[in-house]
Amino acid sequence: MPANNKAQVFGPKEDRRTTVPLPWKYTTARQRCGVFVDGTEPGKTVDTGNWYKIWAAANAVEFMCTQLGKDGNATSLGDNKELMVELKDMRRTNMPTDESIATS
Repeated sequence: MPANNKAQVFGPKEDRRTTVPLPWKYTTARQRCGVFVDGTEPGKTVDTGNWYKIWAAANAVEFMCTQLGKDGNATSLGDNKELMVELKDMRRTNMPTDESIATS
């Protein structure tokens, strides 16, 4: 998962301003954990932010939720508070897949 302070525009892939198409998904190479980044209004949200803040929120959720076998999320992310990140234990759930999935 990226973790840098470079400003990004999170939004629909059809929006020419978008640098990170939403929804954005990431799964670990062993398919154990899935990270899902989306807007508060899926398909409509355009917000700016950076990967470092998304990464920090994902780490907090991972520590407080997924290590205990639970899914979790963080909301009110992004400069306009319109982004959210959700972590899921892929062994217990089926997160949809599309072309925006990355693996590490």
